[in-house]
Amino acid sequence: FRDGKWQRVFAAKDDIPLNVLAVIEASDRSIWAATWYGALRIRNEKATLHASADFESLILALAPNARFVVSPDEATTPRPWGGTRGAGIGVLSSTIGYRTRPLVIHTVLTGGPADAAGLRTGDRIMAIDGSSTGSLDIPAGTTATLTVEREGRAGSLEVTVTGKELKETYRDFWVYDAHEDREGLMWFGLRGGPICRYDPRKAGKDDAWRLYTEADGLDLESGSRIHRTGDGTVWAASRSERSGINRFDRQAWTSLRLSDLGGSNAIRSILETQDGTLWLGGHYDYLHAFRNGRWTVYRDSDAPLPSTGILGLLEASDGALWIAGDRQEAVRLDYKTSRWTTYEGLAFQCETPDGAQWFVSWDGGV
Repeated sequence: FRDGKWQRVFAAKDDIPLNVLAVIEASDRSIWAATWYGALRIRNEKATLHASADFESLILALAPNARFVVSPDEATTPRPWGGTRGAGIGVLSSTIGYRTRPLVIHTVLTGGPADAAGLRTGDRIMAIDGSSTGSLDIPAGTTATLTVEREGRAGSLEVTVTGKELKETYRDFWVYDAHEDREGLMWFGLRGGPICRYDPRKAGKDDAWRLYTEADGLDLESGSRIHRTGDGTVWAASRSERSGINRFDRQAWTSLRLSDLGGSNAIRSILETQDGTLWLGGHYDYLHAFRNGRWTVYRDSDAPLPSTGILGLLEASDGALWIAGDRQEAVRLDYKTSRWTTYEGLAFQCETPDGAQWFVSWDGGV
């Protein structure tokens, strides 16, 4: 948004399902976005997508103006084609308001059932067995008829796919969060729990990428959030109660369970304030603080915390901590004192450089 006008920078097609889960500005003024396709970098209004090679044909078809960079196998994870991929296709979908966009095929297994039936990358699945909510779980030996729209072809196609037991794997680079540390390294939280580190200064070299998994001591599931604190520690947590709170001290990963301390393992937001306190907003009404090597857990019995989860944390210029709840009022904590302030009917959005604080009201006002 510049000079009062919106400009699309990615992607070229209106109906491409593009779920953006995080956006940050890097130290070089470029913008990084965490997307289902991969890590999207925008600099000087030019888009570069770092993604699995399995997504290349889709991106070239639906976003021809983007530069595609294949993320090496060292940065991606293999996944089985089984389960809902019994047809041998990978699909993406998204919902805008109450309108669900069609499923878009991002990968077709060479020699698999969908390939044999004539499906292609970029095809849009409008219906399955005549229903827009049909299932792509096609067990071996059963069939499903897909209604498909294809770029450059008028009308729709009816394609019958016969399910098959699949033992092959495919690779993706679905990014849930992006974070730049003070050394300029990019950290990405990936689907399923792995953490990937990327050094832009080594672009094109074999050692530019490093993938961390359970084998490295990670205790994570999907939906991870990443943050590096001032002492150089990288923290990672996910929205799952079955995950731990992970920390990387530049040598190794270790983890702990906040549930063992009376807290929540499901973390939705992370922030370090100027006094060095690390704040973790959890599911329901859990707020955690890590200071001077000790954890403190706050509940709604301690302060008027949002009861449905803490989606965002922000430190204002006056040192106050703002807490954004899921469809609930915003809370302001002067954490250096014992004062709490609740703004009923308002959802805190951001603070601008001039110190103004912006809210959205429940009735749609700003």
